[in-house]
Amino acid sequence: MLRVAVSVALISYLLQQVSLGEILAVLSRTLDHWLFLLIATALPLGGCFIGVFRWRILLGGIGAQPGVLILLRALLVGTFFNQFLPSTIGGDAARSWWIKHSLGSVTQSLTVVALDRLIGLVGFCAVGLVAAGLRPSLVRELPQFWIVVVVIAAIAGAVAALAHPAAAKVGRRLLSISVLEAARGKAALVYGGLAALGRAWDRLIIAFLLSMALQFAIVVEYFMLSMALGMEVSLWAFSVLIPIVTLISLLPVSVNGIGLREAALAVLGAPFGITVGDAVAMAWLFVFVHWLYAIFGGIIYLIGRGAAAGPPT
Repeated sequence: MLRVAVSVALISYLLQQVSLGEILAVLSRTLDHWLFLLIATALPLGGCFIGVFRWRILLGGIGAQPGVLILLRALLVGTFFNQFLPSTIGGDAARSWWIKHSLGSVTQSLTVVALDRLIGLVGFCAVGLVAAGLRPSLVRELPQFWIVVVVIAAIAGAVAALAHPAAAKVGRRLLSISVLEAARGKAALVYGGLAALGRAWDRLIIAFLLSMALQFAIVVEYFMLSMALGMEVSLWAFSVLIPIVTLISLLPVSVNGIGLREAALAVLGAPFGITVGDAVAMAWLFVFVHWLYAIFGGIIYLIGRGAAAGPPT
């Protein structure tokens, strides 16, 4: 209920800044620029395949190689849960559950999915850093970008530390405490997965490059939506802006980032000429496009949920 309240409060506040009629007027511009909207709608499909290959590369690091179609179905099911559950991480759990038979462990599957999500965020930062290097003035307009870089680097560093052998020694001592003994098995699976992937540098490099490609596709999607809405914001600006917006929308305080995404685009996009009406319209279009894929994932879930059933480990 708290998340619903936060989303409703943010949307209500934004609608006090701009009328619904003004937002609809902005959305009506897509009638004149429908080709850009069509491209923006098609881009997530390519993103799905890039995401599948990145996920498969990481799974190969722990000795699992599910088929591409299995992973594609799992990714679409995850999209369904991401969009229609009051959480931005529910889809990660859903897609982990969907392929558990290929790994024999939901815990290990979740570990790979979490690393997959982290590498995706690192890819976002990398795209932003390239844009910042080519257009330094953008970061001067949006210094919050460096906060995102530091936060993601800190998280990545913490995960790398967990995969170090020294972390295993500390973990064994902690888990020898009777209260924590029940978690020993799952902790071993998590460490084993991270350690195996930590040794597979070739796979991590490929996954990182795929992440950059995927995140750039998302940046281009936002850029195409802006073109469909008749906005004049450069692709470089979106390369720096969208990593911040994405990280903010992942905060577990609203329903699937609704309200947070709109507010972040409005506040952080202002230096680039994005108005409140533009921000809300663009965010709503983004959600609508991903709902289309989520509905398809929901159909897959309803048809094949029995095949994915079984007790987690």
